[in-house]
Amino acid sequence: YYHRRRGPIDGMSLFRERVLDLVCSIYSARRVGYHAPALVMQQSAMNRFDLNGLRNRTKFVITSPPYPAEHDYTRMTRLELVYGGFVRRNEDLVEVKRAMIPSSSKNCYVDQDYRSRVEAVKIIREVRSRILSISKTRTHGFARVYPRLVGEYFGAMDKHFEMLSESLPSGAKCAYVIGDQSSFFGVRINTARILA
Repeated sequence: YYHRRRGPIDGMSLFRERVLDLVCSIYSARRVGYHAPALVMQQSAMNRFDLNGLRNRTKFVITSPPYPAEHDYTRMTRLELVYGGFVRRNEDLVEVKRAMIPSSSKNCYVDQDYRSRVEAVKIIREVRSRILSISKTRTHGFARVYPRLVGEYFGAMDKHFEMLSESLPSGAKCAYVIGDQSSFFGVRINTARILA
């Protein structure tokens, strides 16, 4: 990798340094709360959650799901996916993208149909309609995907909430880091309000 002002940069060394910082942080946190139960799951957020005996003891969920904002989250985590052994071939990457909540035209697939879950929701129909009318005036291919993507995003989040509610005990609290967006032709998407 070459940076114009700084010259050549050893990307691998920088990556290793960041990973070691994260590992040190994990070890520090373990000393503070060593006996706190933790569970790492590798699965889609739209699947039923197998909490391995923690179902009745899980009281809180804190997460930051994708936003409907045309961010391809696999681009930001490509190194981690490859070095972590999750992706070896292009097909592996497609599998990861298909398991994600659709938030970008790059992980919104024609054969998905999460949007049918939220077709009756008026506010989602209105947002999609505004995006659709603008997209008809655009020529680039991604513009045609945006209206469908918004429906797929909220439908997938609806499925996530359903799966999570079946996995958590009554009274569990969930906190979501959600951002309102205007990524699709400047049309305002009140993500938090719609999800609420």
